[in-house]
Amino acid sequence: MERETGGSATPLAERGVMPLDVEHDASERGLVIRGHVVERWWSLDDRVRARVAGVLDGTSQPGPVSVVDGKLPDAFARDLAGGGRLFRSAFSELTRVVVSVVADCSSVDVVIACRGRHTAPFYSVIAPTLRHVRFEVAHRFALGRDHAWLEHRLHVDVRCIIAQFCGDGGMRRA
Repeated sequence: MERETGGSATPLAERGVMPLDVEHDASERGLVIRGHVVERWWSLDDRVRARVAGVLDGTSQPGPVSVVDGKLPDAFARDLAGGGRLFRSAFSELTRVVVSVVADCSSVDVVIACRGRHTAPFYSVIAPTLRHVRFEVAHRFALGRDHAWLEHRLHVDVRCIIAQFCGDGGMRRA
């Protein structure tokens, strides 16, 4: 499967494009779509794009979901299946950049690069470390006939995030 990377992150508002569902996520932190991905984003079927945007900004439930990270604690999996509000709340100033959109007649894949600072409890398990972290969240939206929504699968490497909370695994601010 094709994956797009690179390019500069340009907020849609600066490009003169103001989508209704994508500009801000549920916590009022901006969701940026990289300039080279905007055309692919807007080429999605309107119904599919609206539904995907709703999941990404937290205004709608993902529907059927599978967390593909392997074994996760039940609390993590339930939160991620419901949009990940508790997950995101652990990181202040969380920035989310859509870095890839790949679609065909049976699925839409969206990759989001995230950066933030760990300033709140991570699922009441890990106290705030004040460390800066970065990670990717990959979404796969499976579609049926007439763009019917079949499944939403997501992958986030929680072990990688937890490693950044500890010692030298954390990201240092440049």
